[in-house]
This record gives sequence, structure tokens and C-alpha cells, in this order.
Amino acid sequence: MKALTSRVNTSLASELREHPRYTMQHAKGVIKKTGLFSSYTEVRVIDISKGGIGVACRKSLMIGERVEVKLGNKKYLGIVVFGSQILGSRELRVGIQFENKLGISDMLFFGAPMQVALE
Repeated sequence: MKALTSRVNTSLASELREHPRYTMQHAKGVIKKTGLFSSYTEVRVIDISKGGIGVACRKSLMIGERVEVKLGNKKYLGIVVFGSQILGSRELRVGIQFENKLGISDMLFFGAPMQVALE
């Protein structure tokens, strides 16, 4: 597994993006590594798309690690695909790819415009 602080070429990452991101304002959730003895850690949601979510958290996660993200009463499984230290903060910027893409109703639940939800 790669360490969380590895960086991805941002131009390459944007070219690989399959779904548009929707920026979240004041959204919070919790995250935990999958496993019996893992505990939840609070995260701040940065953005979300049908294929994944970007969060800021203080928990150290490894690229390739399976995680469970809980937003409200909904749980989503995914894999950590990106991570870097947020400059001037103790938080880490973590990108998680969902195992199953979000549906239109999920995107609308998060407040995404209809145009983003339908893409």
C-alpha cells in the first residue's frame, strides 16, 4: 500500500474523473476502516460525486484501504484512492471511490442540482 501523503498529478486526475463533483458546504459525516474493531472518526465533506467523495479528516488512512462512510443515516463502502496533507492544517484530504455508484436520489439528498444528479 502507498502512504497517504502520496500525490497524484492533478491534471491526470481531472482527466480520469468520470462524474462531476458537487462541492458541499458545512456537511459532516463519519468514517471508519472496515473491520470488527474499527471506530468512527468525524470528517468534513469537501465534495461528492456519483463515484466518490472527498473528505477532510484527522485519521490516518492508507491508499487502497477499504472504508465505510456514514452520512446522516446512510452508509457507503469505498476504497481510499487519494490522500494528502492540507496545508496549514492537521487534517488530511482523502479521496474515496465508492464501491457502488450513487443514484440520482442520493445525489439529490446531498443537495446536488438536478443537472449534476442526472450526469
